[in-house]
Parts: sequence; structure tokens; C-alpha cells
Amino acid sequence: MYNKVHDEVLEGLMSAALNEYIETENKKVPDDEQLSKMYPLSKKEKRWLKRKTKEKKHNKPLALVYLSRAAVIFLCIVSLSFAVLMTNSEVRAAVVDAVITWYEDHVRFDFSKSDKEPEPIIKDDGEEFIPSFNDLSIGYVPDRFELTSDEETGHHREYVYYAENGDYFVIAIYDSRTTGIGADTEYVEYEPIKINGNDGHILYNEEERYGVLIFGNSQYTVMLSAMCEKSELIEVAESIIASEATMYIKQFVIGYIPEEFEEASRTEESGFREYIYYSETGDYLLICMRDSKSAGLAQDSELHEYEKILLNDTIDAYLFYNDAERSGTIVWGNNVYTIDITGLIDKEELIKVAENILPADDNTKKNDDYVSELKIGYIPDGFEALDIMETVGMRQYTYYNEDGEYIYIEISVSESTEVMLDVETHEYEEIDINDNIAYLTYDESDRSGSLVFGNKAYTVLISVILDKDELIKVAENIK
Repeated sequence: MYNKVHDEVLEGLMSAALNEYIETENKKVPDDEQLSKMYPLSKKEKRWLKRKTKEKKHNKPLALVYLSRAAVIFLCIVSLSFAVLMTNSEVRAAVVDAVITWYEDHVRFDFSKSDKEPEPIIKDDGEEFIPSFNDLSIGYVPDRFELTSDEETGHHREYVYYAENGDYFVIAIYDSRTTGIGADTEYVEYEPIKINGNDGHILYNEEERYGVLIFGNSQYTVMLSAMCEKSELIEVAESIIASEATMYIKQFVIGYIPEEFEEASRTEESGFREYIYYSETGDYLLICMRDSKSAGLAQDSELHEYEKILLNDTIDAYLFYNDAERSGTIVWGNNVYTIDITGLIDKEELIKVAENILPADDNTKKNDDYVSELKIGYIPDGFEALDIMETVGMRQYTYYNEDGEYIYIEISVSESTEVMLDVETHEYEEIDINDNIAYLTYDESDRSGSLVFGNKAYTVLISVILDKDELIKVAENIK
């Protein structure tokens, strides 16, 4: 394995010297039986190892649970060797600033430590804002591609496009603070590139017409995987930009739809949102929100009466309506965004729907805010916090005591969290935690259990080796 950083100063040193050192040391490592005799564990160490194993087994899915003693000592050797190198200030700076890490058959990109900030966007009022991953808009995809699926979570957006000839595009947009991306380097040629002022990287196979393009900064990371021409891959990447329109469009909330209407379909992309509603009587509503630069609205003024109206006594809107047919369109916006509603619906109801499409309150808390504001109010005496991790949208704490007991607490954004509870070996019950339903699994024989509670904004998971009543008390004091 070798590491490649921006200035590539360490490439030769770490590739040759470190590989040779690891190979030499690996040959010296005794087998498990010899190591057991050479390094016998004390009772205290055995209790610690047992505790850690139980913690991993119960609470850390996808983590490595069991390690042989030889592997543990080998990892310590490698870690200590790297620690010696890190005492050199130049080496330390180079590694910390690294965005790209190369391995034998893949490469990892991590923009979270990049000092590159996105270019601020100037609003009409002269104010600046720094765009985040949610503000990016996909401006161009070749006409032969059709959007087949899309997914949006608190820190990730993904869109999949297919063409009839088998070509495809997968566009993923991430929050750089929570994401590192890996890509396969076999059978592809690598080259750096600039995408809209950001550092970009292309891995492409000309013969297979397959490639990956990644670019980003400290706020967002964009990855495009595609079967297409290289020029198309670059053109699509260059169209993914942040805009003031995207920011405005995403904040609108549809506050009212008549009871007889049910949602039939929705499309939510960067810079474009569309919702279609139908009633059993055949009435319908089509609501569109889009970037004004791409909005073009044609309306038949001969069949529909035209009038200019005020929405909520403040917003200029234009209404086209045919009373005989109960059909019409209402449109409003500015040079940034345009919203239009077309429907077969009573005129008063059409206006009421329009008046209830408003920007979300700027003071409304985001889910990340709820996660960061929850406080852990009680931990039993004798426990010490040894492992703490706090990132955007997630907080994790692990407490231990001298008896080998532990408390693991994870607080995370609900939309990106899925919790699995063991109901085969543990008794299951639903209880009340601060007027919320909580789900508890517990095994009296080994005093191990887990408790989950939360709401649409956040999820709290607590896993322990601890008395059941103490587990519940810890949960009741997280608020």
C-alpha cells in the first residue's frame, strides 16, 4: 500500500520504505500459541478484552469483532511505526492535507479536510451565501437519458439515469463533512481536472466507455459513474452547480391540498419540484416549482380569463381561469424561482392552494440541530467516558466502569438511521420514555440490552451491560 498526497513528497518514501518494513516485521510475528506464552494476559486485561468483544458484538454492526492476538500486535507495530513518521512536521502536514489516498487497486477521496471552499453566490440583494451539497443543481443530462430513480437523505442525494442503448449515469452528491468516497483504479486511466473551480479527478476506460468523475470541496463532494463518452461525463459534471434558485425552491412547503385529492406522483430534483394530485371525480392539481431561467409558461388567454391578483396580500400572481370548465393556472415568482399551479378545480380552492405554498420558517430547526441539542442528563456513578465521536448528524458515546460494564449511546438523524434489535435471545417490550414509545430488548441472565426511542427528527439508541432499571433511567434523562 502506498499513500499519495497533493505534493506527492511522500510517494517514494512511504511506498518503498514502509512496504519493506511491514514485510520484514510480518515475517517476525510469532503464531498465536507462541504469542500466548510470550505475552500472557492478566485478569484485568482479559476482563477488558471480554468487555470490548461484547460491545463490538452487540453494538457495532459491520465492525471487526474478533481479532487474533497476532493480528492485534501486528496492527500495533504498524500504528507505532506510522506514529514515528508523524512526529515529522512536514510529513504530518502532508498527510493531514491529503484529499487522495491511493491503494493497490482503488483510490479514496476525502474532501472533508480540504481547505478549498466553494465560491460564494451573490444574491440579488448583494448578500453572499456559501452553497452546501443541498444547493447543487443538475443542469444538464443528455436527452437520450431518462431519470429512473432518485433518493435523498440528510447527507446524500443520488439520481440514476438510463438510455435505451444501455448507457447510464449515476450522480451522487454528498456532504463532504460526513463522506469519503472510494473508486476502483483497475483498467482505468487517471487524470486530474478542474470542474467549476473545484479539484476534480477522472478515472476512465476509453475502450469500455466507462468512467468515474469526482470533484468537490470542504462542503460537498460529487461523484458521477457513467457508461458514456468521456466528453459527456465532463459536460454533465460541469453543469452541476449551486444556484440561488435551488436554495429557494427547496425551502417551499405545500401547506394545503383539498381533502378529496390524493398525491399520484412527485418529482424532486435540484432546481425542480413537481407534484400531481387527483380526486375520485377526475379533478386534478399539478404543482411545479423551478428555476426561473428554465421556466417557460404558455397559457391560452382566449379560453381563460386573465387577472392579476395578490397572494396573502403581498405576492403578485397571475391567474388564468375558465369558470365554465373549472380549469385554470396560477403563476408567481421572481427572477430566481417560478411556481405555477394548473388544475381542474374550483377557483377559490386553486387560490387557497397557492396561498399556502410558502417558504419554511427560517427559524425552524433542522434535524441536525435536534441531534446536537439533546443532552445526556444521567450516567451511573463509576462510569467514565472513554470513546466519544461527534459528527454532523450523529453523536456516539461509550462509557465503562471497572467491573466490565458499559453504556453505549448513539444519537443520530432519523432519516439516515436504521436500528436492528435482537428479539431472539432478548425479551422484547414497548415502554414509555418521556411520553414517547420506546422499544426495549433485555436479557436478565447477562444483564445486556438495548433501548431505542425517538421521532421524525432524531433516533436514540442505548446498548448496555447494566441493570435494566439503570438503562431506563439513562434513557429518561436524554432530552
